[in-house]
This record gives sequence, C-alpha cells and structure tokens, in this order.
Amino acid sequence: MTYFTIYFVAHHFLGAFGTRWILYVGVAAVALYVFKANAWDYSDKLLNIMGRTTIPYILFWGAGGLVFVKVVYPALSRLIEFTPKRIGNVIMPMFMVFVLLSHVVSYAALFRYGTRSEGQPASSGIEKVLDKYYDDSFMKQYYDNPVHEKKGGRAKAKDLLGCRRLCRPSFG
Repeated sequence: MTYFTIYFVAHHFLGAFGTRWILYVGVAAVALYVFKANAWDYSDKLLNIMGRTTIPYILFWGAGGLVFVKVVYPALSRLIEFTPKRIGNVIMPMFMVFVLLSHVVSYAALFRYGTRSEGQPASSGIEKVLDKYYDDSFMKQYYDNPVHEKKGGRAKAKDLLGCRRLCRPSFG
C-alpha cells in the first residue's frame, strides 16, 4: 500500500466516525434541550463513550463511511450524471420536500410525545392527528428509549454531553 492509499483510507475512516460522533452528540443535545428527551442511552453498553455511542458503533460508521466513499458514491454520482438535467430538476425539489416533511413530522411527533408524557391533552387538530398516528406504542417502537426529563426548565450542560455517569457532580 502506498502512503496516499493509507492516508486516503485513514482520512475517510476517521472523518466518517468523527462526523458521526459530532452528529450523535449534537442531535442528543438538541433532543435533550428542546424536547427534554434522551433519544438514546448506551451507558450500559461495553466501551461506551459518554453514553452516546460505543467504540464498535464508531468503527462500524467509520467502515460504512469508507464503503460509501469508495463504492456507493461513485456509482451514485454516475447515476446522477446519467440522469437528464430536465428530469433531475424535477426529482431533486420533490426529494428535498419529502425529506423536509419527514423531518417536520418526526420532530412534531417527538415533541407531542413529550407533551403527552407530561399529561397535556391534545389542544389542536394537529396534536390530535399526531396522537392518533404516533401514539405511545408507536413512539416506543421507533424511538428506542426516549426518556423524558421530568424536571422543569432547561437541561444542564452535563446532561447535554451525556455525562451523567462520567462527569463529577460539581460540573452541573
């Protein structure tokens, strides 16, 4: 293997799991701060890092990122380049709207799940629809362990980083 090959593999491998780690911590912080929900907790798993992920998951995402860069992206890029520009100009906005709506519905369902767990009844038509299609059993099935914080107010800084077991009490 040449120096360039080793550098390329290491760069993409480290970049893939590094960005995943930042993404995991960021999403967990937003979920805890905004929704007062702990979206996932790996603190009971072997080799966990601040309860947000584990070394095996990081290695998996690193390898997955490398496979994406070396295998999936080139094939996808060829497919995109092969698609006529006129068709691409129609498909891309539709795809972006679909992804945006998916995120809006997911966040609305998670937010409603949090307010429902606090005992607040549905006060609007949207909340009633969310209660009907995204009830507690659905949310528990698709969101592994959403633990809602019962304390009022803002989340503490140590909670945002997932340091409940690792940080000293004086940090909070």
